[in-house]
Order: sequence, then structure tokens, then C-alpha cells
Amino acid sequence: MRLRRNEYIEIAADICVQLKALRLSPGVSLYLEGVKVTKSKGFIGGNIACKWKRKYRGWSADEA
Repeated sequence: MRLRRNEYIEIAADICVQLKALRLSPGVSLYLEGVKVTKSKGFIGGNIACKWKRKYRGWSADEA
């Protein structure tokens, strides 16, 4: 499943963060375990893998 940057994840009890607040940059990967995907009723827990392709010949993807 692909998530947009404005989705919220719950990393701990009552601590919600938007994906864009993680400040990924080109060439960086991130793996989060046991997070809840939405603020309201939704997925109980899961793992999220974030990856933003690195710059290649001066070009990079617009978002992760």
C-alpha cells in the first residue's frame, strides 16, 4: 500500500506524526515497526518502509 506524505502514523500511544515530518531526503531509507497508520479506527499495527530514490544524473523523484 502506498501512502501520501500527509498521512498520520501513530508511533507510540497518543503520539501521532505526519509522514512529511520525518524529513526524508533523496537517498534515505527508513523502517518503522509496530505503527498505526491512521488517527481514527483503522489498522491496529504494522510495519512501514520508507524509501526515497537517490539523485541520478541530477534528477530525483518529487517525493518519497
